[in-house]
Amino acid sequence: MARARVGLRLGASPFFNGLLGALGGAESRANDINEQGQVVGWADTATASARGFVRQNGVITDLNDPLPAGTVWQIGEAFAINDNGQILAVASRFAGGQGGTTAPEQHYVLLTLAP
Repeated sequence: MARARVGLRLGASPFFNGLLGALGGAESRANDINEQGQVVGWADTATASARGFVRQNGVITDLNDPLPAGTVWQIGEAFAINDNGQILAVASRFAGGQGGTTAPEQHYVLLTLAP
C-alpha cells in the first residue's frame, strides 16, 4: 500500500486540540505517518521551543523525553517514520545554551521506537 505524506500546519485549525495534539504550545505540524498510524513532526512547547514528537495510540510524546538529563542536544523535528518505527529526525546543540546567538550544530539522527 502506498504511504501518504502529511503536511498539516495546525494552529487555528479545528484539528489542533483534537486530532494531532500539542506539547503545550500554539502550533504543531505532522510530517509523516506510517502503516501503523504513528505520526511524527514538530510541536511548540509552552516556551515556544520546537520539539520533535511521535503520536501513537492517541498520545503525543516529545522525542526529547528519553534523552539523559542535562544533555546539550535537542530533537527539534522528526521528518519521517517507517513501518519498523525508525524515525529520521534532526538534533541540535546550541553554543552557549538554548537561545544562544550562535548558529546551532545540527545532525540528522535515526531513532527507533521501543516495542
